[in-house]
Amino acid sequence: MLVATRFGVSVLEVETIINVKRDTALTIIAEIKTEGEDIQTFGEEQNLAELVLY
Repeated sequence: MLVATRFGVSVLEVETIINVKRDTALTIIAEIKTEGEDIQTFGEEQNLAELVLY
């Protein structure tokens, strides 16, 4: 679901780009972070989860 990009992608964009619903995308991101995947984020502390760049 997450592809390395130069500028990142938000969960709102994931729904448009690959047709994955917001709640599903957030669940998947949480699961792979729990599994230890190194996911870089930008704006996680200042924004709603849907607006964070991953």
